[in-house]
Amino acid sequence: NKIIAAQEFVRVLEEMEIFKELTPQRVREISVRMQPASFSKGDLILHEGDILDAFHIVKIGKIAAYRYYGQSSEELVKDYKRGDYFGGAALLNQEAIQHTFIAETDVEILKLGKSDFDNLLSEYMLTSI
Repeated sequence: NKIIAAQEFVRVLEEMEIFKELTPQRVREISVRMQPASFSKGDLILHEGDILDAFHIVKIGKIAAYRYYGQSSEELVKDYKRGDYFGGAALLNQEAIQHTFIAETDVEILKLGKSDFDNLLSEYMLTSI
């Protein structure tokens, strides 16, 4: 049901520091523009070098970001959990992402498309992204 999904999206956004300055109405407006995506444990979500088309927020689960060095070396850079976000800087700068993102558990993410992300930035000047 779209109404229940939108209410869940609003709850996730309201918990996030970067959306604290927004009015409840604006948070609801953003939530309806979010697109959900699901991944199973072990799935590749994004690969280092990808060009993004959306800002990503973790709704449920845990994601690990890795940096790879050649064929046999990797470094865990960061773990992401509910309310964490990624891709903002790469999206803003139209650069390739610097890490590979893998689902450590079953994961649901919310994606905000580039044009909506750009509008949000210009409207509210969110600089913590």
